[in-house]
Amino acid sequence: MKIYDLIVIGMGPAGMAASAMASAIGLNVLAIEENKVGGECLNCGCIPSKALLKTAQVNQISHNLEQFGIISNIFTDTKESLDIVRQKISRISGKKLMQAFERVELIINKGYAEFVDTHSVKVGVNVYKAKKIFIATGTRPFIPDIDGLNKIDKEFKLTNMNLFTQKNIPKNLTIIGGGAIGCEMAQGFARLGSNVNIIHIDNHLL
Repeated sequence: MKIYDLIVIGMGPAGMAASAMASAIGLNVLAIEENKVGGECLNCGCIPSKALLKTAQVNQISHNLEQFGIISNIFTDTKESLDIVRQKISRISGKKLMQAFERVELIINKGYAEFVDTHSVKVGVNVYKAKKIFIATGTRPFIPDIDGLNKIDKEFKLTNMNLFTQKNIPKNLTIIGGGAIGCEMAQGFARLGSNVNIIHIDNHLL
């Protein structure tokens, strides 16, 4: 059995950096990603949220051109807004990104890694060994235990994992949590036409 210098579990920002740098200095690297390369940041976090905010900003500016001395009659159709966000993700995650991992052996979307012992992991029925194993599995959103929330259909409960896969901008949106992420999404979706409510535990936002 081949023994790698390094196995990286999780190909989000941390795992990507570790894999690329380790392979660049000549180490034999195996990287395992259960879903998509890029992790939360690229696929359902920083990149799509900023793309959405930019789209929303452009829409807001286009409807307030008079403050710049421009008279215009603009109609906004937001059906393509989230599709544009997904297109940006697709462009970023293309061949250029993957070139950074040409020297890395990749196991993508084949299942999760499970430890066999301190130097071995299993993906499916296959076992892989390494001198060092770097764990960069990231986090998942927490669904709070709120009375009645379990009675709401899954399609209406949005987190960053499924927010950017929606086909249309929601007509009404309630956001639980008024921190940075909640306020970003509130601003973005409000500027694209959603009626947004924020429910926040503290006396002030952010």
